Formats: sequence, C-alpha cells, structure tokens
Amino acid sequence: MKSLTVLQIINEEINTWFNDYDQNTLDAYSDKFLGSQNSSQPTQQIQIDGELIGYVTKEWARQLPTPIPIYKNPKSLNGVGIGARGVLLNNGDFYLTPSANAMHDNILTVLSEKGIIPHAKAYQYYNNYPEEFIAVQRVFRTNTFSQSASYDKFPQHYEEIFRLGNQKHPYQFKAVNLNEIESPLDPMNQYSNIPPGYDANILYEESDDIDDDKNRGILKRTGEKFWINANGIQTEWTMGNASPNILNNIKKQIKTNMKTNYVQKVVEDVLNEFVNENKEEKYYIWTDKTGRGEKPIKLTKSHIEKTWDLDEQDYFDVPLYEYLENSYIDDVWETTEQRLVCIEIH
Repeated sequence: MKSLTVLQIINEEINTWFNDYDQNTLDAYSDKFLGSQNSSQPTQQIQIDGELIGYVTKEWARQLPTPIPIYKNPKSLNGVGIGARGVLLNNGDFYLTPSANAMHDNILTVLSEKGIIPHAKAYQYYNNYPEEFIAVQRVFRTNTFSQSASYDKFPQHYEEIFRLGNQKHPYQFKAVNLNEIESPLDPMNQYSNIPPGYDANILYEESDDIDDDKNRGILKRTGEKFWINANGIQTEWTMGNASPNILNNIKKQIKTNMKTNYVQKVVEDVLNEFVNENKEEKYYIWTDKTGRGEKPIKLTKSHIEKTWDLDEQDYFDVPLYEYLENSYIDDVWETTEQRLVCIEIH
C-alpha cells in the first residue's frame, strides 16, 4: 500500500503540473526562445513605416505564395520579422523586406530592375563585394543588422557604408565576425536561442560541414537537417528534404525534455521524502570493554554510520556495516574493545 501511495502522489503532482502549465508556461517558454512558426513573416495588419518600392515574388527560383514587399528607409522595425533581409546602399539608403523568406538574390534583382543598383552588380555579390551596396540581415529580434552570412570577409568600404547607415537610421548596422561562432552550434545562443542546457539533448552537430563554420546540425528527434544563422534555426534549401515545421519539432523536443526533467525531479523528491519519513531507525547499547570506566551508551544506527569505522570486523569477521544493516533485536557485534547490542527498531 505504501508503494501505491507513493505512485499516486507522483502521478497527481505530474498531472497537476502538466494541466496547469503545459499550454501556458511551456508554450511561452519555447516561443520565447524560438519564436512562433511564422515569426519571420509579419502579420498583414502591421503597416511598415517606409516607402513601398516593389515586391519580391520568388524565393530563389520558386514562386512565393504571397509577394513580399520592399520598403525604402523604414523609420522603425515595427512589423519587421526575425532575420529580415535588406540591402544598404553606399549613400545610406536602406531597402528592407519584412521577412527572412526574401532572399538577397531576389531583392537585388528587383532593385536592379528598378535601376536602383547596376544590373551587373546584382549577381555574385558575395564574391565581388561591390562598392555600391552591402547585403544585410536582422540579427534575430534585435535592432541590429549584420552583413550577410554569404560574405567571407568585411572590406574597408563596407565599414564606410555601415557608418553612413548608422548616421541615417534609428537602428544599428554592425559587422559580425562569422568565424567567432563556436562549436557545437553556437552554444552562447547568439543565433540559435535554444535554452542553455537543452541544445545537447536536441541537436547533433554535422560532421561534414562543407563550410567548416560548424553551424549546421541534425535534429535528434526527427533526423532533420538544419542550419543556424542570424535568422535562428533554418532549413536550408541545399540540404534536401526538411520538413517546413522544423521549428515546431524543436519546440516539441524542448517540451519533451522539460517534462522529462520535471518528472524525474518529482519522482526523486517524493521518493526521498517517503524514504525519510518511513526510514526505520535502529538503537544499540554500546559497552566499553577497555576498562576505562565508560558507562554503556545508547546510540542510533545513523550516528554509528557517520562516526565509526564501518569496515571494522568482530570476532566472527563480520564487518560493522553488515551487522548494522542486518541486525535485529538482541543481535550482538563484539570485539576485544567494544560491544554493540541491538535493543530497539522503530
């Protein structure tokens, strides 16, 4: 019956916690670190405070279901999503899309078609480092934009473009040293924003990282490949088939880990409390046989275990620890110097 009672207590504690917090605390916790599934796409109701100059209609070569607008010099980032991409010109003008689903190549194509940048400069920008502009991306939810992860270096003329951008706009343009992202998978949560301590239970690091930047990995629970950049967790088009709801899969894994940790803690706490409350204590009379005149003393098993040499053996080579564990009332443990007799168990 005691074991059944313990199980009932554990079950009640766990169910109460899940019912109270599963849809609230856990959802809020995972959303805080990963954002909602559509967090990179602003809602239609939010109006960007900038000049609308056109639309991105493709993601690479794939037609987008909903065109993504491009705004010139937005006065704030209200309505702009996580990892949103844009292009900063050498005169300080900034062309920004509100979504990370707009690729730089597609943005540059639109800008070249409108004569904003030279047509020839819209291609292979990450290899040619044109003087007319720099491709940038919002760093997670911050007010900072960094250079595109496609660049391998940050030349001097880009520093000047960033300086002009910082003078002209209320948000910040800042160069990021992409080589400083540590393995495994950005443990400082600069980009991934997975709760500290959970990344090791959620992610595998890719061993064949083609760029050796150690920001690619595999989701343990589903085996899906992903990468990490300023936009957070991404499924990259070059990695083949990855589910479109990988963020939800990661959130599910975080919740699973949180629940597992909580269950383990509840079980440990309840069992420890049960053991302590129901632990039997044994009492002994200790007698000094050395002739020093010490009077017999009543001692507890726990006291002896803390203060005596438990490996000491009696006349019959029985170690003290074994005697204490197995003794019953009137059982004796005796050496040439001392004698123990079990007198009570309760």
